[in-house]
Amino acid sequence: MTDHTEGPPDVDDVDAYTAAYTPRRIPPNHWEIIAPFVRTAYLDCRSRLPYPKRRVLAAIAAHTYWCWQSAGIELKRELVFDRRVISDGIRNAFPGKSPSTQANARAVLLRAAEALNPDPFGPRLPPLAKSAASVPYLPAEQAQLRGWANFQRSESRRRDARALLSLGFGAGLPAKDLLLVRTDDIAFDAEGALVHVSGPRARAVPVLRQWEDLLDEATAASAPGQYLFRPEAKRGETSLVGEFALRTKNLTIQLSAPRMRATWIVTMLAGGVPARTLLDASGVASFDTFSRYIQFVPPENEHAVRFSLRNAELNGPG
Repeated sequence: MTDHTEGPPDVDDVDAYTAAYTPRRIPPNHWEIIAPFVRTAYLDCRSRLPYPKRRVLAAIAAHTYWCWQSAGIELKRELVFDRRVISDGIRNAFPGKSPSTQANARAVLLRAAEALNPDPFGPRLPPLAKSAASVPYLPAEQAQLRGWANFQRSESRRRDARALLSLGFGAGLPAKDLLLVRTDDIAFDAEGALVHVSGPRARAVPVLRQWEDLLDEATAASAPGQYLFRPEAKRGETSLVGEFALRTKNLTIQLSAPRMRATWIVTMLAGGVPARTLLDASGVASFDTFSRYIQFVPPENEHAVRFSLRNAELNGPG
């Protein structure tokens, strides 16, 4: 876990070490936001944990960053240090790490939860399994983000904000695909807007009707062949999305590419989009990916359920 940290190894004073601790893999502007939560959490639980300070700080920082940046979880101890949240997020907070490293991190976080959360114990934890789903945005939050995009202080920022929302909410693109979309990849015709995604998951994704106007405006404000979102920025860092949000004012909602994609997926599921169509448009190989989003799909009323099941053959193969 040591590659998560950049700390002063010769500092023996715990308070001084904690104040100087900085994770290497978290963008500095993001760390500035979550650092007070991480540091105070560590100082409040350190006497209860029989682990080196570097290991504990690395685990708390990585987990907190995942909660805040990807899962949209408010920075409250009863939420971040909930045993179920820890279990769900451990694979995402420590991507690419071995099962033993992830298990060690979970052990650290569970001990921290015992000290920091008055009620950390829920049902017995299952083995490490699939990652938790990002929480979709509510309709009111989407409306607020649309207003935010339209009232940016400059034309270039309005273009970038509109591109971000229309590709995230409208086409469900993850950050690594979204950052590679160029103006030449966008097509408009009588059937709406289409985004052509290149790379190993190449596909064409129709844009949701309600986001077509923002995509049209972003494309019109962009030069031919340039990247649609933040064309001046160096590619390869998915944190470009978070950095863009942090540089804006009057944004009270945390802007997250995974949450925009989750909103798009839930919209598709709730709209009854066929499984094969959704797999192709989303760029994933298995429908198992969507199982964790079912919890966010509103249930149909009894009449709709009976009608759908009784008439399924009308829309089925053959």
